Amino acid sequence: MKKKGLTLSACMMVKNEEEMLPRCLNSIKHIVDEIIVVDTGSTDATIAIAQSFGAKIYHHPWEQDFSKHRNQSIGYATGDWFLIIDADEELDAYRLTKEDIKKRLSKAPKELHCFLINLLDKDAKGNVSTVAKSARIFRNRVGVEYRGIVHNTAYYSGKVTEMDLQMFHYGYALPAPQMQAKYKRTSSLLLKRIDIDPKDYAAYFYLCQVYMQMEQPEQAIKYAQHCLDILPSEKKSGIDISFYYSLYHSIAMSYIALSKYDTAIDTIRKGLKLLPDEIDLYYDLACIGVFSNNFDLVVQGAENYLRVVDEFRNKYLRAGTRFVFSTSEAIQLTVEYWLMSGYIAKERLNEALKVWERNRHLLLNKPSFLRELLVNLERKEAWDFIKKAVLYLFENIDKLETNSQKHILQYLIFCLRRDEDYENLETAISKYLDLIQNYRDIPEDTIIIVAEFLLKKGLSDFFLDITVELFEQTITTAIKVIDNAKIIANGYDVIAQKQPKNIKGFFISSLCLNIAWGLTEDNKYIESLTEIYNQQKSYEE
Repeated sequence: MKKKGLTLSACMMVKNEEEMLPRCLNSIKHIVDEIIVVDTGSTDATIAIAQSFGAKIYHHPWEQDFSKHRNQSIGYATGDWFLIIDADEELDAYRLTKEDIKKRLSKAPKELHCFLINLLDKDAKGNVSTVAKSARIFRNRVGVEYRGIVHNTAYYSGKVTEMDLQMFHYGYALPAPQMQAKYKRTSSLLLKRIDIDPKDYAAYFYLCQVYMQMEQPEQAIKYAQHCLDILPSEKKSGIDISFYYSLYHSIAMSYIALSKYDTAIDTIRKGLKLLPDEIDLYYDLACIGVFSNNFDLVVQGAENYLRVVDEFRNKYLRAGTRFVFSTSEAIQLTVEYWLMSGYIAKERLNEALKVWERNRHLLLNKPSFLRELLVNLERKEAWDFIKKAVLYLFENIDKLETNSQKHILQYLIFCLRRDEDYENLETAISKYLDLIQNYRDIPEDTIIIVAEFLLKKGLSDFFLDITVELFEQTITTAIKVIDNAKIIANGYDVIAQKQPKNIKGFFISSLCLNIAWGLTEDNKYIESLTEIYNQQKSYEE
């Protein structure tokens, strides 16, 4: 007997979903009045799991038609409204009650037949990969029908609005063998749709997505372009044609995968004419810039991406029902990093510093970004920037993994010695040596600073050990016998002459000569040191 008052059904179709089904049913059991499950031939524990949640089970043999079985589940629903959900999905409604949902539904005017909710795809790491609006809550008995044997689409009359709910989809977070089987099944059904109706533009659209997932960019481009070529006018079709414009992103990314950057840029320009300020297309533009070392494109794409990202993330209707791929916080951080790198490459260091300051706490979890950032800054000899960065990172050194700690301490040691900050230099060197397993792991410039520090501290045994390692690494014919100060001084003199002609090279040369003069008090090292010092000043100016 039907319950009094407004009721909500959940409608599902399943087959062998024992792994994901419990999470799905747990997410909806407290907000629906009944769970309708159409099972198409499960041989695992799916039916038992569904029964444990009080679901009503209906058995129908699989007929290679997702819409048919979806419509069967709707046909069994007794609720005033029904929710469409799949076993690999999870409704984020744990903080809501049945009364909360019914209150929202009860306010719907009679002409309102559908609610859109936010659908977020999650990858294997739990990161959101795409975001879209999806029609999932419908008024019952108003003629809602699904069409299409795969990637089915709901057709309904009446008005539509959005409900502030989100659903997570885990269907693309499967192990590789399962994903390949899924892609094969989906593509065969989509090709069957095309055989039935060669003008089935939606089938071409989804084939593009499948072939992108299968990393077959040529096929993805082929089907995407065909979809765009046969799209009807919005007036004629009665649907939101702009949904299919996300194909411009798919085509651009496919050309990027083929290293056809100019063609990808042309695709992006076409897409932006139809969808001004489309976030995915700005991401694509920055991506092309990164892969092609075109830093003007990096900056152009990244600046525009960051200008619109909040609007796309917080106002999902900005994209309508289109798939949006580039709004996750992880992708935004990557774009922020690209922008900073672009500014550095273009020597817009003040702007790069601003990007660093607003993202530095997030970059603590990105060791590869940090390493590349410091290398790029050193290439531009931006030592003031480097010092600000490594001082912040040193404050948070324990949050970093060991290799990152070593790399950052190497830069910090150089900056502190250059500024003659001996008190903090001693702390940094002590921390660094605690991490080092072997002297041969220390880069040449750092080992020279450490050697000078050990000599000044009177730690002659350690100084000699590290000097032997340095000579073996850097002098072509290693000095086999190091039995007096003169030989050591000459070795450091040789190393000094080999340093590159840049700020760091000049400074390391001067340290080598400092060590040599300290060991022998030979005036020739003072003369060389003066020459190095003058060259360094001239270079900096």
